[in-house]
Amino acid sequence: MSSVAAPTAASAVSAATSSVPAGVPAAAASAAMLAAEAASTDEAVAALAAGTWVKLICGASSTDTPRVRNTVLAYTVAGVHCVDVAADGAVIAAAWDGITAGLRVAATAAATAAATAAATVAASTTAVDVAAGQPGDTPQGTRMAAAEAEAEAVTAATAAPLQQRPLLMISVNDDEDPHFRKAVFDPALCPPDCPRPCAVVCPADAIASRATAGGEGGGSWEGVLAPRCYGCGRCEPVCPLGLITTPGYVSPLAAVRALLAGRVGEVGGAGAGARVDAIEIHTRPGHEAAFTALWDELGDTVRSNQRVVAVSLPDHGGEDATRARLAETYAVLAGGSIGGGGGSNGDALAGRWDPQPPRAGAPFGTPPPGRPPLCLIWQTDGRPMSGDLGRGTARASVTLGRRVRAALDDAGLPGYVQLAGGTNAHTATLLGEAAAAATPTTAMAAEASETAPAVGGLAPSRGGWGDAGGDGGGGGGGGGGGGGGGGSGGLAGVAYGGYARKLLAPLLEELEARGVARLEECPDLLDRAVAAATGLLAPVKGESPLALAGRE
Repeated sequence: MSSVAAPTAASAVSAATSSVPAGVPAAAASAAMLAAEAASTDEAVAALAAGTWVKLICGASSTDTPRVRNTVLAYTVAGVHCVDVAADGAVIAAAWDGITAGLRVAATAAATAAATAAATVAASTTAVDVAAGQPGDTPQGTRMAAAEAEAEAVTAATAAPLQQRPLLMISVNDDEDPHFRKAVFDPALCPPDCPRPCAVVCPADAIASRATAGGEGGGSWEGVLAPRCYGCGRCEPVCPLGLITTPGYVSPLAAVRALLAGRVGEVGGAGAGARVDAIEIHTRPGHEAAFTALWDELGDTVRSNQRVVAVSLPDHGGEDATRARLAETYAVLAGGSIGGGGGSNGDALAGRWDPQPPRAGAPFGTPPPGRPPLCLIWQTDGRPMSGDLGRGTARASVTLGRRVRAALDDAGLPGYVQLAGGTNAHTATLLGEAAAAATPTTAMAAEASETAPAVGGLAPSRGGWGDAGGDGGGGGGGGGGGGGGGGSGGLAGVAYGGYARKLLAPLLEELEARGVARLEECPDLLDRAVAAATGLLAPVKGESPLALAGRE
Protein backbone atom coordinates (compact mmCIF):
# COMPACT_ATOMS: atom_id res chain seq x y z
CA MET A 1 0.00 0.00 0.00
CA SER A 2 1.44 3.33 -1.02
CA SER A 3 2.15 5.99 1.56
CA VAL A 4 -0.01 9.11 1.53
CA ALA A 5 1.42 12.36 2.90
CA ALA A 6 -0.41 13.82 5.86
CA PRO A 7 -2.11 17.15 5.18
CA THR A 8 -0.99 20.25 6.98
CA ALA A 9 -3.08 21.64 9.82
CA ALA A 10 -4.24 24.47 7.59
CA SER A 11 -5.30 22.20 4.73
CA ALA A 12 -7.09 19.86 7.13
CA VAL A 13 -9.11 22.69 8.62
CA SER A 14 -9.88 24.19 5.22
CA ALA A 15 -11.19 20.84 4.07
CA ALA A 16 -13.42 20.69 7.11
CA THR A 17 -15.03 24.00 6.36
CA SER A 18 -15.41 23.64 2.59
CA SER A 19 -17.76 21.30 0.76
CA VAL A 20 -17.14 17.71 1.87
CA PRO A 21 -15.95 15.46 -0.98
CA ALA A 22 -18.41 12.83 -2.14
CA GLY A 23 -16.19 10.05 -0.83
CA VAL A 24 -16.40 11.26 2.77
CA PRO A 25 -19.21 9.51 4.64
CA ALA A 26 -20.99 11.87 6.98
CA ALA A 27 -21.17 9.02 9.47
CA ALA A 28 -17.40 9.20 9.95
CA ALA A 29 -17.45 12.75 11.29
CA SER A 30 -20.50 12.01 13.43
CA ALA A 31 -18.85 8.94 14.92
CA ALA A 32 -15.72 10.92 15.70
CA MET A 33 -17.81 13.60 17.42
CA LEU A 34 -19.55 11.03 19.61
CA ALA A 35 -16.29 9.30 20.46
CA ALA A 36 -14.68 12.61 21.40
CA GLU A 37 -17.54 13.35 23.78
CA ALA A 38 -17.39 9.82 25.20
CA ALA A 39 -13.74 10.39 26.08
CA SER A 40 -15.17 12.67 28.78
CA THR A 41 -12.71 14.23 31.16
CA ASP A 42 -10.29 11.33 31.54
CA GLU A 43 -7.84 12.54 28.90
CA ALA A 44 -7.81 16.04 30.31
CA VAL A 45 -7.12 14.82 33.83
CA ALA A 46 -4.45 12.44 32.53
CA ALA A 47 -2.71 15.44 30.97
CA LEU A 48 -2.22 16.89 34.45
CA ALA A 49 -0.33 13.79 35.52
CA ALA A 50 1.72 13.89 32.32
CA GLY A 51 2.62 17.56 32.71
CA THR A 52 1.01 18.47 29.37
CA TRP A 53 -2.16 20.19 30.60
CA VAL A 54 -3.08 23.47 28.90
CA LYS A 55 -6.00 25.71 29.81
CA LEU A 56 -7.50 28.68 27.97
CA ILE A 57 -8.65 31.53 30.20
CA CYS A 58 -11.35 33.59 28.53
CA GLY A 59 -11.53 36.08 31.41
CA ALA A 60 -13.51 35.83 34.64
CA SER A 61 -15.17 39.15 33.77
CA SER A 62 -15.26 38.90 29.99
CA THR A 63 -18.80 38.67 28.64
CA ASP A 64 -18.07 39.31 24.95
CA THR A 65 -19.91 36.18 23.83
CA PRO A 66 -19.05 36.30 20.08
CA ARG A 67 -15.33 36.54 20.83
CA VAL A 68 -15.54 33.93 23.58
CA ARG A 69 -17.27 31.55 21.20
CA ASN A 70 -14.78 31.93 18.34
CA THR A 71 -11.71 31.96 20.60
CA VAL A 72 -12.89 28.74 22.25
CA LEU A 73 -13.51 27.18 18.83
CA ALA A 74 -9.95 27.78 17.65
CA TYR A 75 -8.34 26.54 20.86
CA THR A 76 -10.60 23.49 20.92
CA VAL A 77 -9.36 22.50 17.47
CA ALA A 78 -5.81 23.14 18.70
CA GLY A 79 -6.37 20.64 21.52
CA VAL A 80 -6.72 22.70 24.71
CA HIS A 81 -7.70 20.62 27.75
CA CYS A 82 -9.85 23.14 29.59
CA VAL A 83 -11.72 26.36 28.86
CA ASP A 84 -12.22 28.77 31.77
CA VAL A 85 -15.02 31.33 31.44
CA ALA A 86 -17.11 33.75 33.47
CA ALA A 87 -19.85 32.32 35.68
CA ASP A 88 -22.51 33.69 33.35
CA GLY A 89 -25.14 31.63 31.57
CA ALA A 90 -24.80 33.41 28.23
CA VAL A 91 -21.01 33.10 28.28
CA ILE A 92 -21.21 29.41 29.17
CA ALA A 93 -23.63 28.84 26.29
CA ALA A 94 -21.29 30.68 23.90
CA ALA A 95 -18.28 28.67 25.08
CA TRP A 96 -20.21 25.41 24.74
CA ASP A 97 -21.18 26.37 21.19
CA GLY A 98 -17.53 27.10 20.47
CA ILE A 99 -16.45 23.75 21.88
CA THR A 100 -19.09 21.90 19.85
CA ALA A 101 -18.15 23.73 16.66
CA GLY A 102 -14.46 23.09 17.30
CA LEU A 103 -15.02 19.37 17.78
CA ARG A 104 -17.05 19.32 14.58
CA VAL A 105 -14.27 21.03 12.65
CA ALA A 106 -11.65 18.65 14.05
CA ALA A 107 -13.78 15.56 13.44
CA THR A 108 -14.62 16.56 9.89
CA ALA A 109 -10.96 17.32 9.21
CA ALA A 110 -10.02 13.85 10.42
CA ALA A 111 -12.74 12.20 8.33
CA THR A 112 -11.76 14.20 5.26
CA ALA A 113 -8.10 13.34 5.62
CA ALA A 114 -8.86 9.64 6.11
CA ALA A 115 -11.21 9.53 3.14
CA THR A 116 -8.70 11.33 0.93
CA ALA A 117 -6.04 8.79 1.87
CA ALA A 118 -8.40 5.87 1.22
CA ALA A 119 -9.57 7.28 -2.11
CA THR A 120 -5.97 7.76 -3.24
CA VAL A 121 -5.15 4.16 -2.40
CA ALA A 122 -8.32 2.89 -4.10
CA ALA A 123 -7.59 4.88 -7.24
CA SER A 124 -4.06 3.53 -7.35
CA THR A 125 -5.29 -0.05 -6.90
CA THR A 126 -7.95 0.34 -9.60
CA ALA A 127 -5.37 1.73 -12.03
CA VAL A 128 -3.17 -1.33 -11.47
CA ASP A 129 -6.15 -3.67 -11.97
CA VAL A 130 -7.13 -1.98 -15.24
CA ALA A 131 -3.60 -2.19 -16.57
CA ALA A 132 -3.41 -5.90 -15.72
CA GLY A 133 -6.89 -6.72 -17.01
CA GLN A 134 -8.13 -7.59 -13.52
CA PRO A 135 -11.78 -7.40 -12.29
CA GLY A 136 -11.27 -3.76 -11.48
CA ASP A 137 -11.63 -3.12 -15.23
CA THR A 138 -15.39 -3.76 -14.98
CA PRO A 139 -18.05 -1.39 -13.64
CA GLN A 140 -18.78 -3.89 -10.88
CA GLY A 141 -15.13 -3.99 -9.91
CA THR A 142 -14.94 -0.20 -9.84
CA ARG A 143 -18.00 -0.01 -7.59
CA MET A 144 -16.48 -2.61 -5.29
CA ALA A 145 -13.27 -0.62 -5.07
CA ALA A 146 -15.24 2.55 -4.28
CA ALA A 147 -17.21 0.76 -1.57
CA GLU A 148 -14.04 -0.61 -0.06
CA ALA A 149 -12.47 2.86 -0.09
CA GLU A 150 -15.52 4.32 1.68
CA ALA A 151 -15.46 1.58 4.32
CA GLU A 152 -11.76 2.19 4.87
CA ALA A 153 -12.47 5.91 5.27
CA VAL A 154 -15.03 5.23 8.00
CA THR A 155 -12.69 2.86 9.79
CA ALA A 156 -9.72 5.20 9.59
CA ALA A 157 -11.66 8.26 10.71
CA THR A 158 -13.25 6.56 13.69
CA ALA A 159 -10.13 4.67 14.74
CA ALA A 160 -7.78 7.65 14.58
CA PRO A 161 -6.75 9.40 17.79
CA LEU A 162 -9.68 11.66 18.62
CA GLN A 163 -9.90 15.22 19.79
CA GLN A 164 -11.07 15.25 23.39
CA ARG A 165 -13.73 17.67 24.51
CA PRO A 166 -12.10 20.28 26.72
CA LEU A 167 -13.44 20.66 30.20
CA LEU A 168 -15.65 23.69 30.70
CA MET A 169 -14.72 25.58 33.88
CA ILE A 170 -16.29 28.61 35.51
CA SER A 171 -14.43 31.09 37.72
CA VAL A 172 -15.86 32.53 40.92
CA ASN A 173 -14.48 34.68 43.71
CA ASP A 174 -14.92 34.52 47.46
CA ASP A 175 -14.51 38.27 48.01
CA GLU A 176 -13.00 41.31 46.31
CA ASP A 177 -10.60 40.22 43.58
CA PRO A 178 -9.02 42.08 40.63
CA HIS A 179 -10.28 39.48 38.15
CA PHE A 180 -13.88 40.35 39.00
CA ARG A 181 -14.36 43.97 38.06
CA LYS A 182 -14.85 46.25 35.08
CA ALA A 183 -13.61 49.72 34.25
CA VAL A 184 -16.19 52.49 34.41
CA PHE A 185 -16.10 56.18 33.48
CA ASP A 186 -18.37 58.83 32.02
CA PRO A 187 -17.04 59.66 28.54
CA ALA A 188 -18.91 62.96 28.59
CA LEU A 189 -16.38 64.21 31.14
CA CYS A 190 -13.38 63.52 28.91
CA PRO A 191 -11.87 66.66 27.34
CA PRO A 192 -11.93 66.63 23.53
CA ASP A 193 -8.17 66.99 23.30
CA CYS A 194 -7.38 64.11 25.66
CA PRO A 195 -4.80 61.73 24.10
CA ARG A 196 -6.81 58.81 25.51
CA PRO A 197 -4.00 56.93 27.27
CA CYS A 198 -6.65 54.57 28.64
CA ALA A 199 -7.36 53.29 25.13
CA VAL A 200 -3.65 52.96 24.40
CA VAL A 201 -2.91 50.71 27.39
CA CYS A 202 -6.05 48.56 27.19
CA PRO A 203 -4.96 45.07 26.11
CA ALA A 204 -8.51 44.03 25.19
CA ASP A 205 -9.39 47.02 23.01
CA ALA A 206 -12.26 47.51 25.42
CA ILE A 207 -12.07 51.30 25.33
CA ALA A 208 -13.18 52.83 22.05
CA SER A 209 -10.31 54.60 20.34
CA ARG A 210 -12.38 56.91 18.14
CA ALA A 211 -15.57 58.92 18.34
CA THR A 212 -18.87 57.50 17.21
CA ALA A 213 -20.78 59.15 14.42
CA GLY A 214 -22.51 62.18 15.82
CA GLY A 215 -22.29 64.86 13.23
CA GLU A 216 -19.64 66.23 10.95
CA GLY A 217 -16.27 66.49 12.62
CA GLY A 218 -17.49 65.36 15.99
CA GLY A 219 -19.30 62.80 18.04
CA SER A 220 -19.37 61.27 21.46
CA TRP A 221 -16.51 59.29 22.99
CA GLU A 222 -17.71 55.70 23.38
CA GLY A 223 -15.89 54.87 26.60
CA VAL A 224 -15.70 51.32 27.97
CA LEU A 225 -17.09 48.45 25.92
CA ALA A 226 -18.21 46.56 29.01
CA PRO A 227 -18.54 43.04 27.56
CA ARG A 228 -14.95 43.14 26.34
CA CYS A 229 -13.39 44.54 29.53
CA TYR A 230 -11.88 41.86 31.76
CA GLY A 231 -10.78 44.08 34.63
CA CYS A 232 -7.01 44.32 34.20
CA GLY A 233 -7.12 47.84 35.66
CA ARG A 234 -4.34 49.33 33.56
CA CYS A 235 -6.53 52.21 32.42
CA GLU A 236 -7.26 53.48 35.93
CA PRO A 237 -3.83 54.90 36.87
CA VAL A 238 -3.14 56.48 33.48
CA CYS A 239 -6.26 58.66 33.28
CA PRO A 240 -4.96 62.25 33.62
CA LEU A 241 -8.17 63.37 35.34
CA GLY A 242 -8.72 60.31 37.52
CA LEU A 243 -12.11 59.63 35.97
CA ILE A 244 -11.82 55.86 35.78
CA THR A 245 -12.86 53.48 38.54
CA THR A 246 -12.93 49.67 38.58
CA PRO A 247 -15.75 48.55 40.86
CA GLY A 248 -15.71 44.88 41.71
CA TYR A 249 -18.39 42.31 42.33
CA VAL A 250 -18.76 38.92 44.00
CA SER A 251 -20.25 35.97 42.19
CA PRO A 252 -23.85 35.39 43.41
CA LEU A 253 -23.79 31.94 44.97
CA ALA A 254 -27.36 31.00 44.09
CA ALA A 255 -26.65 31.59 40.40
CA VAL A 256 -23.32 29.76 40.63
CA ARG A 257 -25.00 26.78 42.27
CA ALA A 258 -27.52 26.58 39.42
CA LEU A 259 -24.73 26.68 36.84
CA LEU A 260 -22.80 23.94 38.61
CA ALA A 261 -25.91 21.78 38.78
CA GLY A 262 -26.40 22.06 35.02
CA ARG A 263 -29.27 24.54 35.07
CA VAL A 264 -27.59 26.99 32.70
CA GLY A 265 -30.91 28.15 31.27
CA GLU A 266 -31.90 29.57 34.65
CA VAL A 267 -28.96 31.98 34.56
CA GLY A 268 -29.35 33.54 31.15
CA GLY A 269 -27.92 30.70 29.08
CA ALA A 270 -29.55 29.05 26.09
CA GLY A 271 -26.95 26.43 25.20
CA ALA A 272 -28.64 23.06 24.84
CA GLY A 273 -26.62 20.42 26.66
CA ALA A 274 -24.12 22.88 28.08
CA ARG A 275 -22.65 21.70 31.33
CA VAL A 276 -19.94 22.83 33.69
CA ASP A 277 -17.20 20.30 34.40
CA ALA A 278 -15.01 22.30 36.76
CA ILE A 279 -14.90 25.30 39.06
CA GLU A 280 -12.09 27.67 39.90
CA ILE A 281 -12.19 29.67 43.12
CA HIS A 282 -10.16 32.86 43.31
CA THR A 283 -9.06 33.69 46.82
CA ARG A 284 -6.54 36.03 48.41
CA PRO A 285 -4.82 36.68 51.76
CA GLY A 286 -7.36 37.85 54.30
CA HIS A 287 -10.20 35.97 52.62
CA GLU A 288 -10.06 32.94 54.90
CA ALA A 289 -13.57 33.35 56.32
CA ALA A 290 -15.02 34.18 52.91
CA PHE A 291 -13.40 31.13 51.34
CA THR A 292 -14.80 28.89 54.06
CA ALA A 293 -18.28 30.36 53.60
CA LEU A 294 -18.16 29.89 49.85
CA TRP A 295 -17.10 26.25 50.08
CA ASP A 296 -19.74 25.58 52.73
CA GLU A 297 -22.31 26.83 50.23
CA LEU A 298 -21.01 25.14 47.09
CA GLY A 299 -19.04 22.08 48.25
CA ASP A 300 -21.87 19.54 48.12
CA THR A 301 -23.00 20.72 44.69
CA VAL A 302 -19.45 20.54 43.36
CA ARG A 303 -18.87 17.04 44.71
CA SER A 304 -22.08 15.88 43.03
CA ASN A 305 -21.53 17.48 39.63
CA GLN A 306 -17.95 18.51 38.90
CA ARG A 307 -14.74 16.66 38.19
CA VAL A 308 -12.11 19.31 38.90
CA VAL A 309 -11.69 22.03 41.52
CA ALA A 310 -9.04 24.70 41.03
CA VAL A 311 -7.96 27.25 43.62
CA SER A 312 -6.30 30.37 42.24
CA LEU A 313 -3.81 31.93 44.64
CA PRO A 314 -1.61 35.02 44.27
CA ASP A 315 1.96 35.26 45.51
CA HIS A 316 1.97 35.16 49.33
CA GLY A 317 5.51 36.49 49.48
CA GLY A 318 7.53 33.66 51.03
CA GLU A 319 7.80 29.92 51.57
CA ASP A 320 6.36 29.85 55.10
CA ALA A 321 3.38 32.04 54.22
CA THR A 322 2.73 30.03 51.06
CA ARG A 323 2.86 26.72 52.91
CA ALA A 324 0.53 27.94 55.66
CA ARG A 325 -2.03 29.30 53.22
CA LEU A 326 -2.05 26.10 51.17
CA ALA A 327 -2.55 23.99 54.29
CA GLU A 328 -5.35 26.21 55.57
CA THR A 329 -7.13 26.24 52.23
CA TYR A 330 -6.85 22.50 51.80
CA ALA A 331 -8.26 21.92 55.27
CA VAL A 332 -11.45 23.68 54.19
CA LEU A 333 -11.72 21.75 50.92
CA ALA A 334 -11.17 18.45 52.72
CA GLY A 335 -13.91 19.10 55.23
CA GLY A 336 -12.27 21.11 58.00
CA SER A 337 -12.13 24.83 58.61
CA ILE A 338 -9.38 27.41 58.55
CA GLY A 339 -7.92 27.81 61.99
CA GLY A 340 -9.84 24.80 63.26
CA GLY A 341 -6.89 22.71 64.36
CA GLY A 342 -3.76 23.38 66.35
CA GLY A 343 -0.26 22.04 66.11
CA SER A 344 1.62 21.29 62.93
CA ASN A 345 0.06 21.19 59.50
CA GLY A 346 -0.01 17.41 59.63
CA ASP A 347 -1.83 17.39 62.98
CA ALA A 348 -4.36 19.95 61.85
CA LEU A 349 -5.15 18.05 58.65
CA ALA A 350 -4.91 14.47 59.91
CA GLY A 351 -7.67 12.28 58.51
CA ARG A 352 -9.16 14.99 56.29
CA TRP A 353 -8.02 13.66 52.93
CA ASP A 354 -7.24 10.42 51.22
CA PRO A 355 -3.65 9.71 52.39
CA GLN A 356 -1.92 9.00 49.09
CA PRO A 357 1.12 10.44 47.30
CA PRO A 358 0.59 14.15 46.71
CA ARG A 359 0.67 13.94 42.92
CA ALA A 360 -1.14 10.66 42.36
CA GLY A 361 -4.37 12.30 41.24
CA ALA A 362 -5.24 14.59 44.11
CA PRO A 363 -8.70 13.33 45.09
CA PHE A 364 -10.11 14.65 48.31
CA GLY A 365 -13.23 14.33 50.36
CA THR A 366 -15.78 11.55 49.94
CA PRO A 367 -17.60 11.76 46.60
CA PRO A 368 -21.26 10.72 46.29
CA PRO A 369 -21.94 7.14 45.10
CA GLY A 370 -21.04 6.70 41.46
CA ARG A 371 -18.98 9.89 41.30
CA PRO A 372 -15.19 9.97 40.84
CA PRO A 373 -13.13 11.85 43.43
CA LEU A 374 -12.48 15.49 42.76
CA CYS A 375 -9.20 16.43 41.14
CA LEU A 376 -7.47 19.41 42.74
CA ILE A 377 -5.47 22.06 40.88
CA TRP A 378 -3.55 24.87 42.53
CA GLN A 379 -3.42 27.75 40.06
CA THR A 380 -0.49 30.03 40.78
CA ASP A 381 -1.41 33.57 39.76
CA GLY A 382 2.12 34.90 39.38
CA ARG A 383 1.41 38.36 38.02
CA PRO A 384 -2.32 38.68 37.39
CA MET A 385 -3.58 39.55 33.91
CA SER A 386 -0.17 40.49 32.54
CA GLY A 387 0.84 37.81 30.05
CA ASP A 388 0.92 40.27 27.17
CA LEU A 389 3.62 42.39 28.87
CA GLY A 390 6.65 40.19 28.20
CA ARG A 391 9.23 37.71 29.44
CA GLY A 392 9.46 39.12 32.96
CA THR A 393 5.85 38.29 33.75
CA ALA A 394 6.37 34.74 32.52
CA ARG A 395 9.41 34.49 34.81
CA ALA A 396 7.33 35.57 37.82
CA SER A 397 4.71 32.95 36.99
CA VAL A 398 7.24 30.11 36.78
CA THR A 399 8.91 31.24 40.02
CA LEU A 400 5.66 31.16 41.98
CA GLY A 401 4.65 27.82 40.48
CA ARG A 402 7.87 26.18 41.60
CA ARG A 403 7.57 27.66 45.08
CA VAL A 404 4.01 26.34 45.47
CA ARG A 405 5.06 22.90 44.21
CA ALA A 406 7.80 22.78 46.83
CA ALA A 407 5.45 23.97 49.57
CA LEU A 408 2.91 21.26 48.75
CA ASP A 409 5.64 18.62 48.83
CA ASP A 410 6.98 19.91 52.15
CA ALA A 411 3.51 19.87 53.74
CA GLY A 412 2.50 16.52 52.22
CA LEU A 413 -0.53 18.07 50.52
CA PRO A 414 -2.10 16.75 47.31
CA GLY A 415 -2.83 18.68 44.17
CA TYR A 416 -1.47 19.57 40.77
CA VAL A 417 0.24 22.93 40.17
CA GLN A 418 -0.74 24.89 37.08
CA LEU A 419 0.83 28.20 36.10
CA ALA A 420 -1.18 31.35 35.30
CA GLY A 421 -0.82 35.09 35.77
CA GLY A 422 1.81 36.31 33.31
CA THR A 423 2.06 33.24 31.08
CA ASN A 424 2.90 33.78 27.42
CA ALA A 425 5.08 32.48 24.59
CA HIS A 426 8.15 32.58 26.87
CA THR A 427 6.65 30.27 29.50
CA ALA A 428 7.54 26.89 28.01
CA THR A 429 11.12 27.99 27.34
CA LEU A 430 11.49 29.26 30.90
CA LEU A 431 10.14 25.99 32.28
CA GLY A 432 12.82 24.12 30.37
CA GLU A 433 15.49 26.49 31.66
CA ALA A 434 14.22 26.13 35.22
CA ALA A 435 14.43 22.37 34.99
CA ALA A 436 17.96 22.47 33.63
CA ALA A 437 19.35 25.07 36.00
CA ALA A 438 20.57 23.73 39.32
CA THR A 439 21.04 27.22 40.76
CA PRO A 440 19.09 30.34 39.79
CA THR A 441 21.21 33.12 38.40
CA THR A 442 21.35 36.74 39.43
CA ALA A 443 20.16 37.70 35.96
CA MET A 444 17.03 35.58 36.41
CA ALA A 445 16.28 37.21 39.74
CA ALA A 446 16.71 40.66 38.27
CA GLU A 447 14.41 39.89 35.38
CA ALA A 448 11.72 38.41 37.63
CA SER A 449 11.50 41.64 39.60
CA GLU A 450 12.03 44.00 36.68
CA THR A 451 10.11 47.23 36.71
CA ALA A 452 6.74 46.82 35.02
CA PRO A 453 3.44 48.65 35.18
CA ALA A 454 1.34 47.72 38.19
CA VAL A 455 -1.62 45.60 37.14
CA GLY A 456 -4.80 47.00 38.54
CA GLY A 457 -3.05 48.48 41.54
CA LEU A 458 -1.21 45.23 42.29
CA ALA A 459 2.56 45.58 42.50
CA PRO A 460 4.60 43.16 40.37
CA SER A 461 5.58 39.96 42.12
CA ARG A 462 8.40 40.49 44.61
CA GLY A 463 9.08 36.81 45.02
CA GLY A 464 12.05 36.82 42.70
CA TRP A 465 13.87 33.76 41.46
CA GLY A 466 16.08 33.78 44.52
CA ASP A 467 13.13 33.14 46.84
CA ALA A 468 12.48 29.94 44.94
CA GLY A 469 15.98 28.67 45.48
CA GLY A 470 14.78 25.97 47.82
CA ASP A 471 12.14 24.61 45.51
CA GLY A 472 14.38 22.61 43.26
CA GLY A 473 12.63 19.45 44.32
CA GLY A 474 9.34 20.87 43.19
CA GLY A 475 10.48 22.12 39.82
CA GLY A 476 13.32 19.77 39.12
CA GLY A 477 11.19 17.41 37.09
CA GLY A 478 10.63 20.14 34.54
CA GLY A 479 11.41 18.27 31.38
CA GLY A 480 11.64 19.68 27.91
CA GLY A 481 9.20 22.18 26.52
CA GLY A 482 6.36 22.11 29.00
CA GLY A 483 7.83 21.24 32.34
CA GLY A 484 7.54 17.99 34.24
CA GLY A 485 4.29 16.20 34.86
CA GLY A 486 2.33 16.05 38.07
CA GLY A 487 3.73 12.60 38.69
CA SER A 488 7.38 13.53 38.28
CA GLY A 489 7.70 16.23 40.86
CA GLY A 490 7.22 19.09 38.41
CA LEU A 491 4.49 21.40 37.25
CA ALA A 492 1.35 19.95 35.73
CA GLY A 493 0.50 22.54 33.13
CA VAL A 494 -0.04 26.09 32.00
CA ALA A 495 -3.06 28.37 31.68
CA TYR A 496 -2.91 31.06 29.02
CA GLY A 497 -5.22 34.05 29.28
CA GLY A 498 -4.64 37.54 27.94
CA TYR A 499 -1.78 36.46 25.71
CA ALA A 500 -3.80 33.62 24.17
CA ARG A 501 -6.68 35.96 23.43
CA LYS A 502 -4.37 38.66 22.06
CA LEU A 503 -2.96 36.21 19.49
CA LEU A 504 -6.40 35.79 17.95
CA ALA A 505 -7.74 39.33 18.42
CA PRO A 506 -6.65 40.70 15.00
CA LEU A 507 -8.26 37.74 13.25
CA LEU A 508 -11.51 38.12 15.17
CA GLU A 509 -11.51 41.83 14.38
CA GLU A 510 -11.18 40.96 10.70
CA LEU A 511 -14.04 38.48 11.07
CA GLU A 512 -16.22 41.20 12.57
CA ALA A 513 -15.21 43.63 9.82
CA ARG A 514 -16.43 41.10 7.26
CA GLY A 515 -19.77 40.95 9.03
CA VAL A 516 -19.42 37.22 9.75
CA ALA A 517 -20.39 35.79 13.15
CA ARG A 518 -18.83 32.32 13.01
CA LEU A 519 -15.13 31.76 12.57
CA GLU A 520 -15.59 28.48 10.71
CA GLU A 521 -17.43 30.34 7.95
CA CYS A 522 -14.15 32.04 6.94
CA PRO A 523 -11.70 29.17 6.31
CA ASP A 524 -8.76 31.50 5.76
CA LEU A 525 -9.21 33.14 9.17
CA LEU A 526 -9.93 29.79 10.80
CA ASP A 527 -6.70 28.33 9.43
CA ARG A 528 -4.69 31.22 10.79
CA ALA A 529 -6.45 31.16 14.17
CA VAL A 530 -5.88 27.44 14.63
CA ALA A 531 -2.25 27.80 13.55
CA ALA A 532 -1.70 30.56 16.12
CA ALA A 533 -3.45 28.60 18.87
CA THR A 534 -1.57 25.41 18.04
CA GLY A 535 1.73 27.26 18.05
CA LEU A 536 1.10 28.45 21.59
CA LEU A 537 -0.06 25.09 22.95
CA ALA A 538 2.33 22.78 21.12
CA PRO A 539 5.45 23.36 23.28
CA VAL A 540 3.47 22.22 26.33
CA LYS A 541 1.37 19.51 24.67
CA GLY A 542 4.20 18.13 22.58
CA GLU A 543 2.53 18.01 19.16
CA SER A 544 -0.17 19.54 17.02
CA PRO A 545 -3.46 17.65 17.40
CA LEU A 546 -4.36 18.33 13.77
CA ALA A 547 -1.29 16.40 12.67
CA LEU A 548 -3.26 13.36 13.83
CA ALA A 549 -5.91 14.01 11.21
CA GLY A 550 -3.62 12.84 8.43
CA ARG A 551 -1.84 10.04 10.25
CA GLU A 552 -2.20 6.54 8.80
